[in-house]
Parts: sequence; C-alpha cells; structure tokens
Amino acid sequence: MTKLTRPKEGRLLGGVCAGIARNIDVDVTLVRVVAAALILFAGAGPLIYLVAWAIIPNEEDGSSFASEAAEQARTSWQSRKSHRPQRTEEQSSETFDPYSEH
Repeated sequence: MTKLTRPKEGRLLGGVCAGIARNIDVDVTLVRVVAAALILFAGAGPLIYLVAWAIIPNEEDGSSFASEAAEQARTSWQSRKSHRPQRTEEQSSETFDPYSEH
C-alpha cells in the first residue's frame, strides 16, 4: 500500500477515486463505480467525496484543502491579534453598563 494522496495524473474530478484505488491497489474503474453507486443510491456520496477531497493531501505538495484553509485561518487570526490595540489599565478596570447614562 502507498500513502493515500490525490495523484496529479489519472484524475477525473478531484483525484479522490484515483488516490483510493492506488492506495488499496485496485483498478480505479472499480472505485469509480462504487463511488458513483454511493452518489446515486446512498445520498451521502457527494458529501463523502467532498470531505475526502478536502482532507486527502495532494500528491504534488502534500497539502490538502483543509490544511491550507486551517493555515490561512491561523495566520489571519494571528495577524488580527497582533494589530489589536492594547487596553490601558483604566480601560480594563471599566466595565460596560448599557443602562448607565454617561
């Protein structure tokens, strides 16, 4: 068995079926037929395929859509935290009271 990745060659859509076929060493046509049957008859097939596409890494760079999205979110969150103004001691001791009249 090889490492489960979505190969660059042999893809029809996202490479999920080709990657699974290569990983379990079966013909890709068999995996595609099973995937098509799941999509047509089970109802959850498209969701399963999308989740697999998001988490199975790409053969070229080893990254998946989910790992790239998580990294981008983490980077964005860190940059927002570093640009947030620091609260002074006076500001941190005050609490907001929506009922007070200032």
